[in-house]
Parts: sequence; C-alpha cells; structure tokens
Amino acid sequence: MGRLGVGLGESRVIGDWRLEIGEGVGMEVVTAVTGAVMVYGGLVGVSVWFNGRIDGVPVQGRPDGVTALWVMVGVGYTLAGSTVLVWLGWPVVALLAGLFGGLGGSLAVLVVLVSAFVASGLPMLWGDMRRSHGVRTVSEAIRVARGELRGADHDS
Repeated sequence: MGRLGVGLGESRVIGDWRLEIGEGVGMEVVTAVTGAVMVYGGLVGVSVWFNGRIDGVPVQGRPDGVTALWVMVGVGYTLAGSTVLVWLGWPVVALLAGLFGGLGGSLAVLVVLVSAFVASGLPMLWGDMRRSHGVRTVSEAIRVARGELRGADHDS
C-alpha cells in the first residue's frame, strides 16, 4: 500500500493508498516542489542554451536533416525532465488515479507533459521567431537595395 501525507492528525485509505496526516509530510512536499522547480528551471535553461547553440550555426551551413535532429534532442530532454517530474509527483498521480480511476492519473501525467513541453518549448519558439524575423528583415533589405539599384540604373 502506498502512502501520501497531507497534513496533521488523521489517516484515510483510498484504493491502495493510505493518506496519512502526520510528522515529516511537509518536508516531502517541500522536497517535491523544490525538485519540480529545479526541473522546470532546468528545462528552460537547457532550451535557452540549446537555442544559443542553434543561433551559432549559419543558415547556409546547416546540413540536411539537422532541424529534425535538433527537434529530437529537444523532445528527448523534455521527456527526461517529464519523467523526473512524474516521479516527484507520483503520490499525487496515484492519489488522483485512486480517486478518479485511471483517467485521473492519466490527466495528471498529461498536465505534467504539457507543462514540461511549454517550459522547454517557449525559449526555442522565441528563438526561432527571432531568427525568422531576422531573415525576413535582411531579405527585405536586399530586395529594397536591388530595387533602388535598378531604379538608379534606369535613371542613367
């Protein structure tokens, strides 16, 4: 039987889980929350670092398939972080599964997965938008310059 502490003074059995309210429970919660904050911070930090590495590779120098490789790496470390997050919050996932059946636990895991992908994906999205904007700005400047040069040639 699993155990999940929630406060002080009573015990309740739900499915295979015993909810215990007693000493030491607060530290388990603090540890889980601290761990989750560290994992989410790590996901954001790794994505910012990884985005910086991508910025360092010139668009013309990128081999075929490298974008797919970058996506695979990003998904890989996001799933690794998600696994740690689910492990840290497993008593909650199990409690929800006990209260609401498999759907409750599944929805809890889904929330963890989505939040992990948001944490790791937003820095990458921001970096890609910045890179795309830069490419469009340069391309537009080149078109304007060519148009101005052609206009100057026709005036001569």
